Amino acid sequence: MEAEPPLYPVAGAAGPQGDEDRLGVPDGPEAPLDELVGAYPNYNEEEEERRYYRRKRLGVLKNVLAASAGGTLTYGVYLGLLQMQLILHYDETYREVKYGNMGLPDIDSKMLMGINVTPIAALLYTPVLIRFFGTKWMMFLAVGIYALFVSTNYWERYYTLVPSAVALGMAIVPLWASMGNYITR
Repeated sequence: MEAEPPLYPVAGAAGPQGDEDRLGVPDGPEAPLDELVGAYPNYNEEEEERRYYRRKRLGVLKNVLAASAGGTLTYGVYLGLLQMQLILHYDETYREVKYGNMGLPDIDSKMLMGINVTPIAALLYTPVLIRFFGTKWMMFLAVGIYALFVSTNYWERYYTLVPSAVALGMAIVPLWASMGNYITR
């Protein structure tokens, strides 16, 4: 009686047809690698590339829309606050009643000077800040300084308003430069 071949042949042992398995493919180190780890038979490289670039485009579009919406909201709040200050402080009587006891009748000019003159110096250090922090972190930090400026306007004192206006003036240029860099890339 003839012995049946084992269900799971021993690795490296010669099978019933010599050193080849039943399909005629050599076994052992001379076995072709493509048979073991070959490409997926239904793989379509062009379809995968199309999907990859579509996801990439959607990611870029999402990032541009998020940065644009964030910039619009940040600048809208900032401009609204400045307009509110100009409207409220237009009346000399209000200004004297509000700031007369603090000795700050000219607080608006100091704040606007801090906001509008400081960005001239910011042109010098903006590339260094963007390179050091990166584009996204610079946008995050600058929007935080905008939020600091808005929040200090609820506690109107010289030691809160003027330093926050100077900090805002220092953050204006890096914010818009990093946002332009982010959208361009």
